Amino acid sequence: RYETLREALTALLVRVRDRGARLLLTMELAHLHMDALAQPRQAARSFLEALDLSPSNLAALEGARSALHMVILQEGRQTPSPVGQGNAAQLLERVLQRFADLTEDGIERAQALDEVAALAEWRGAVSAADASRRRARATRDDVERRERKPTTRVDKRLAALLGTPNAPQAPTFRIGAADEEE
Repeated sequence: RYETLREALTALLVRVRDRGARLLLTMELAHLHMDALAQPRQAARSFLEALDLSPSNLAALEGARSALHMVILQEGRQTPSPVGQGNAAQLLERVLQRFADLTEDGIERAQALDEVAALAEWRGAVSAADASRRRARATRDDVERRERKPTTRVDKRLAALLGTPNAPQAPTFRIGAADEEE
């Protein structure tokens, strides 16, 4: 049943010329390989083809990342890359670096950079590993700074409303003050 779907998607890919439609079909094929067919090597190829169509596609990068993790888990780091030269770990390192460059989520970026550092260290590139770790640390520090960013004006107003000690006092109004002056 899934093989029939794979064949149909592959046949459609041959005929479709629209870049957006090709991207959707390629992503569907990649997910089919990854999930239903349990073929992470082929899934990685399809996710990487999707990246050829849309180089900044975070979903394709995340898919390639997952598929390559699975390939490495099943076959080892030294296994040949599903595409191009080198091994799967080197390709994963490049995918993670691209993901870190594109994602807006600081925590995800830091995690990807930590993985890049571990892979670089494994291949003996100590300076590249150190640079990745420094970048991950700086990203985490930036996230923490943003989370701690004081909202001073709102905090002071809230403290004044709640009557918190040492808070700037909000103007007070007496009810009936106008009546007393008459």
